[in-house]
Parts: sequence; C-alpha cells; structure tokens
Amino acid sequence: MQMAHEQRKHPRHVADVVVSFRSCRSDVLVPERGEGTIENVSRGGIFLTTPSPLETGTEVELTFEVPGEERARLVSARAVVRWNRTSLEPAGMGLQFQEFASGEKALRTWLDQLASKKK
Repeated sequence: MQMAHEQRKHPRHVADVVVSFRSCRSDVLVPERGEGTIENVSRGGIFLTTPSPLETGTEVELTFEVPGEERARLVSARAVVRWNRTSLEPAGMGLQFQEFASGEKALRTWLDQLASKKK
C-alpha cells in the first residue's frame, strides 16, 4: 500500500525544547496547564509531546525558550490544537500558531538555523 505524500506549507524541523502551556478556555474556572516537549517545529506550528494532550479546537498560550548562540530567547504565543494523539506513543498534540506576544523573530531565526544545518 502506498502512503499519500503529506504536503505542508512550511518545512518541519526536529527539535527538543520544553514548552509550558495553558488552555484559554472561558468555560472553566481553572485553566488546564501542562508541559511538553517540542518534537518538531515549523513557522506554522509545533508537535508537542505531552502525556495530557488537550481537545482539538482548544486555544492555548505557549511559552518556551528558543536556543541561541548568545542566549535563549523567550517565545510567547497563542496557538490552537488542530489534532491530538492519545492512543499512540508519544502522546501529544499538533498546535498551529495564531499570534505571537513575543519572540516571533527569534523563532524564525532559529528555524533558519535548523534549515541551514540540513543542507
């Protein structure tokens, strides 16, 4: 059986960066919080491995540090859960970036560095 070729708008890069997240649900008094690790990243989003993925459609606020030569830079962004994986290992969720409060330029620089290492 031949697998369909997956087409993405932005190339994915393998990463290993810890992320803190919290849900932005208005229907709960205490937002869900958690941590995970970026397994892959692109300009459009990340796959975050976490033992407790959130429901598809949930908006989240993310914070993580982008590795850098001089010093790590903090990225703070809002994203939405596009899909989750609970039955396979590693459990996690696909997040699409919606807007950045800080660190968008640092993220793009890091992605450019990751892309140049592949060449």
